[in-house]
Amino acid sequence: MPKPKNIPVPGQATRITIRIPISLAERLRAGATADGVSINQYILYILARGVK
Repeated sequence: MPKPKNIPVPGQATRITIRIPISLAERLRAGATADGVSINQYILYILARGVK
């Protein structure tokens, strides 16, 4: 059996691909720009605040 690709290793990042409305992407981009961070960092910050 072939070995699956991209198996997450504990402590490493995992890639998640999602589709979002253009309007939400624009709001995320604007927020990230205003905070001086990448969109990825901005989304991670928002998710971390909301996940308990």
